[in-house]
Amino acid sequence: MPSPLKIPLKAARRLAIHKQLLDSHALLRSETDKRAIRKVLEALRCIQIDPIRAVERTELLALWSRLGNFDPGLLNELLYTDRLFFENWAHCASICLMDDYPLFHHRMQAFAATSETDGSRTAQWVKQNGALLAQIREEFRTRGPLASQDITVDVPHVPWHSTGWTSGRSVPRMLDHLFFRGELMVAQRSGNRKVWHLTDEFLPPWADRTSMTPDEFCRRAVPLALKALGTGTARDIRQHFMRRAYPDLESVLASLAADGTILPVELVDSDNRTMPGSWMVHAEDAEMLQRLEADSNWEGRTVLLSPFDNLICDRRRNLPLFGFDFTIEIYVPVVKRRYGYYVLPILAGDSMLGRVDTEMDRKRYELHFKALYLEEGRKQDLHLADCLVRTMRDLGTFLGAKRIKLGRRMPVKWRQALRSGL
Repeated sequence: MPSPLKIPLKAARRLAIHKQLLDSHALLRSETDKRAIRKVLEALRCIQIDPIRAVERTELLALWSRLGNFDPGLLNELLYTDRLFFENWAHCASICLMDDYPLFHHRMQAFAATSETDGSRTAQWVKQNGALLAQIREEFRTRGPLASQDITVDVPHVPWHSTGWTSGRSVPRMLDHLFFRGELMVAQRSGNRKVWHLTDEFLPPWADRTSMTPDEFCRRAVPLALKALGTGTARDIRQHFMRRAYPDLESVLASLAADGTILPVELVDSDNRTMPGSWMVHAEDAEMLQRLEADSNWEGRTVLLSPFDNLICDRRRNLPLFGFDFTIEIYVPVVKRRYGYYVLPILAGDSMLGRVDTEMDRKRYELHFKALYLEEGRKQDLHLADCLVRTMRDLGTFLGAKRIKLGRRMPVKWRQALRSGL
């Protein structure tokens, strides 16, 4: 194994931002809208889906951060008409590339092989409800695509009980089971309402359903995860893309390092201290990483990010890489929140400027930036206010806001600068 490349931490941050299409050189201005959306998925491999719409659905915000204003209807076409994308479980519920279907097919096959006999409470419940399972399968075979509300249960069954929101929702719970087995796919969506269909009917005929061994799966998925991350440790890779699905990861990483697919790197901070952990880079990105170290003309952007954005979705990676301590407070009681319900991180160049508590009032067509929290030592970076104004206005345009309003929980000079620009 070669000696690690010694790289400044700043270059690693810039590589991560570049690989996530969030620097100025990654903007896809010359692409048609559909091709641009596809290029984003090819770079990220997955984009998280989340139903919360305090500002906008996270999959749309993630695309907006990279593309600017675009037609969300094109994403639906790519998913449900062109079927170049599909919904599945990556590091969370996600939009994924149909090119990666073999990876998900492998994981669903593994789930199907053990899901009804693994001794879990779900497996026992499914076993108790053979008649319900058979009825649901027959409904799809005879009626075609269905939402959970379209299925009427007329067979005796044991209701699903839990302490969460799924309690008593036996049909949706069984649909999820069939989804993870690979028998069902999401064939259409209207807001949070999913329409399901049999995979054998909805999957495009050209989709690759080749079976692979666990080692083949890992050797294909791991490099994709690392390329999306830029640099990363084994822990980072395990948490990204096919989260917690890499069997014998350390052995595969050693094999990929031995054949030169990945290279070790040593990250050094501004005080010349070596960052803890064994960091890696894909061999195809090593030259770019070294070039970013020497590139004094590197240009970033100031842009708002979804709180679930791929760049910052791994909370434990944010602190060493960006020095950014970020936690989503959606499920935190109001009295315990530090920043707000739906807070958008602010990426400025190759660092995090701060975060802004944001809400879209769709009845009044108003976009509210309720509070601005700058990172320590960033209040003096007032020259970035114009850039922040620009991304705020751009977000307002994308959301169809007629007015943008500023709250008072902001540094005074920053609020004045933002207000004059808006």
